[in-house]
Amino acid sequence: MGKLRLAAALIALGLTALLAPGNAAAGTVTLGSELITPQTMTTIFSGSTVTVANPEPLGPRTVAFSPVDGRIVRWRLGPQSGSDEYRLTVLRPDGSGAYTAIATSDPERASSTAIEVFTTALPIEAGDLIGLNVQSTEAHAQVHAGGAGAVQFAWVPSLGIGGPAAAPTTTVGGIEFDFNADVQPTPEVSLVSPSSGPVGGGTAVTIVGRDFSQVSGVTFGSTPASSFAVLAEDRIVAVAPPATGAGPVDVTVTNAVGASAAGSADRFTYLAPAPVAAPTPTAQTQAAPRGCTVPRLTDKTLPASRRILSRSGCRLGAVRGHRQAGKKVTRQSPRPGVVRPPGWAVNVTIR
Repeated sequence: MGKLRLAAALIALGLTALLAPGNAAAGTVTLGSELITPQTMTTIFSGSTVTVANPEPLGPRTVAFSPVDGRIVRWRLGPQSGSDEYRLTVLRPDGSGAYTAIATSDPERASSTAIEVFTTALPIEAGDLIGLNVQSTEAHAQVHAGGAGAVQFAWVPSLGIGGPAAAPTTTVGGIEFDFNADVQPTPEVSLVSPSSGPVGGGTAVTIVGRDFSQVSGVTFGSTPASSFAVLAEDRIVAVAPPATGAGPVDVTVTNAVGASAAGSADRFTYLAPAPVAAPTPTAQTQAAPRGCTVPRLTDKTLPASRRILSRSGCRLGAVRGHRQAGKKVTRQSPRPGVVRPPGWAVNVTIR
């Protein structure tokens, strides 16, 4: 750490557990120090700027690296002496032991007697580490020391935002810088039930997941839900809106931090209406005889007239004249083209 002087400060602050990670608001994850151990050391760094981080903070409830994607909404800093300037910084590992500074907060000043709480809005991803950029004429920090297992990283000079990845210039065991931060995660959808409904909408869908706090919207694809109600941190009921066509869409939950990531677990499928089957003809309809359209029989023989009448749905009626072979129809009643009920009798005269 270059020139590093540890001098016993013996500061007995009597810090309470009110600001410990376990008491963060529902739906948030607290990263960093528990802020409940009295500070006992003063650390002075060479140079006027330094970035510090706690990759292994002490305490059974401590979390160093963010387990979720989300946004840092507030951070806390233990009492510090002097007039140093502090910025909370998001550090992203590259997998080789080096880190890049991704985002940083506005500069803040620490209290010399109490824990300070600052609001911010820094994006953070799962796996990121929080750090502090400290700037002054002689960067120093009040820390607590002596705890087995604690580790502190330091970069001298401090990491610039968006600069190249760099490994810590110094790693010191048994020291922990007193700061932490609350991460509000983006919502996560793990189940929708039922998972399908008609394209006309109206299906009441239960959405199961986590971090459903301050929910501002629920969408089916790109269309907002007709209505929704947040029942708990892990449960929402939403009414599916009408869709323009059949097929799957992602159900997305949005809050102040961002929107849930799309995945197979959030899929809702709109179903096309079932085709309407043509009515099945009844036995009566199927058996209904055809009508009688009276054909022209003039100049037809009697046997030929019978055949023609049968094909037309009619029958031969009264026959006047002589029924001799070769005789032909000279008159008929009804006249040709008349429509009568099935089996209607057609009378003829033959000569």
